[in-house]
Amino acid sequence: MDKDSKVYLSGPITGTVDYKKRFKRKQRELWDSGYDWVVNPAEVNSHMPLGMTHEEYMNMSYAMMSLCNTIILLRGWEASEGCRKEKAWAEAHGMEVVYER
Repeated sequence: MDKDSKVYLSGPITGTVDYKKRFKRKQRELWDSGYDWVVNPAEVNSHMPLGMTHEEYMNMSYAMMSLCNTIILLRGWEASEGCRKEKAWAEAHGMEVVYER
């Protein structure tokens, strides 16, 4: 992954209480490392209308992902249905897949 990558963050949200903090920490870490383009769906989706369905959130995620060329899967992604869908979408669309260490 190079510094010109357009990065989308993917991590567990549903059923977690600290997801905004985890996503923001990773976003800042990437910014501090010189990555300018980082899409934080936890932040974006927090501004969406109340009552959206999971499918509607996923459609928003796919739209944001379509702007990116790299997905970073945050720790715990395997247990999240949404993250697994995002990973599959990323692979189907030729995005680079990076796993948080």
